[in-house]
Amino acid sequence: MKIVIPKKGSYFRESIKKGSGIVMLTRPNFPIPVIYYEGNLYGSSNLETYDERIKCAARRAHTQYPTVWRSGVLDIDEFEIIGKCYPEHDYYIEFFDGIDPILNEWLD
Repeated sequence: MKIVIPKKGSYFRESIKKGSGIVMLTRPNFPIPVIYYEGNLYGSSNLETYDERIKCAARRAHTQYPTVWRSGVLDIDEFEIIGKCYPEHDYYIEFFDGIDPILNEWLD
């Protein structure tokens, strides 16, 4: 499962709360990638960190939990891929090298 951030100027950059944890996955039986995201709009104490928000979004994606916080993606070039999340390993998060400027700007 990919961890992504919408690129500046993209539709998703304008429609998803800045700092949200976003994961993208593809499914063999679904023709387009799907993103799941969590922005902690309501101030939950268990979703204060970026890692917690990513894990929440990843759990939804992994279990195909019904939520309004998901969307199909017609153009994956609207996103920067910054890491991976592994549901099979308790949602272990791995960020790629060199993503600090992109991530810091998203979280700022």
